[in-house]
Amino acid sequence: MASKGELVLITGGSGMIGFRVVVEALLAGYSVRAAVRSDAKAKSISSTKTIQEINPGSRLEFVHIPDIVADGAYDEAVKGVSGIIHVASPLFAGHSADLYEEMLIKPAIKATTNILDAAKKERSVKRVVITSSLFGTIPWSAFSDPEPHEKVYSVEPTPNPTARPFKDEVEAYAASKAYALNATNDWIADSHPYFDINNIMPAFVIGKNELETASKGYYSSGTNPLVMGILVGADNPRPLTGTLVHLWDVAQAHVRALDPSIAGGQSFALNTGGLKGSDYNDAKEVVKRDYPEAVEKGMLKPTGKMITRPLKYDASKTEEVLGFKFRSFDDLVHSMVDGYLELLTKELGLS
Repeated sequence: MASKGELVLITGGSGMIGFRVVVEALLAGYSVRAAVRSDAKAKSISSTKTIQEINPGSRLEFVHIPDIVADGAYDEAVKGVSGIIHVASPLFAGHSADLYEEMLIKPAIKATTNILDAAKKERSVKRVVITSSLFGTIPWSAFSDPEPHEKVYSVEPTPNPTARPFKDEVEAYAASKAYALNATNDWIADSHPYFDINNIMPAFVIGKNELETASKGYYSSGTNPLVMGILVGADNPRPLTGTLVHLWDVAQAHVRALDPSIAGGQSFALNTGGLKGSDYNDAKEVVKRDYPEAVEKGMLKPTGKMITRPLKYDASKTEEVLGFKFRSFDDLVHSMVDGYLELLTKELGLS
């Protein structure tokens, strides 16, 4: 189990979640080796206001992993680390149906087994924390059935991911998370590693993305558009479960799950709002109340419509074991909108 002050490897460091995990790990006192795809990605991290304020010096280093699914991709990156936080994973990005297998399913599995194989070769590794998803523990039917599910879901892995062929890319992405989690469990059973593993199972992650360079990114890529879309006037025709979590809570959970005071072999659900969850349309009232000037200027247009599907995702164990309270729905809306307005203000020449 990794202790504060020791060196940890964080994969996916230039992604929205991975970057915030880097920040939280540095704030917690760890030294960080961030895995990125290029020098440009490393520079984008180092140049952020938050990293410059932390001023980590030699406590932050970078390792280039251009292809996370290449055999032995992480073998050098794990040298000398005591802990690993594995965030890197393929994202849905408009792939055609014939590419779901090659671009989502296989890479999700291979990236996970790659990091575990590398960790097994490096005796200094004490713990691995892996980013999974609520899709890894809740069957797709709970998201797609027209009738709401009364079952309370938590962190039990989905034994039978959605069968192929997938109806769309979202379904394929969800299946990739379930397949990757099952691959982790199979790997543990087959390999009997000397280190332990904790899994993080976040709901849909919302918050300020400090690496975002254009305001449109908040309503066009990643998970922020699930909330941001209706705040810029867009309707979302797909009913979606009100399972959301603040980006900072996700990062904090990863770092706390690395701590030796937390037992290994656990999975942690992340979801704000308790079993009731969140209602997307409440975000419109939040911005009307808290950003009236931006609404008046047309920078925010809280007129979009979206149907929230009820789903009970129990994350109470996480608060108890990891020792923190999830930030509120209002908090995650504020974080996301603040990031959006910061960029939009610059683009409009108002700053």
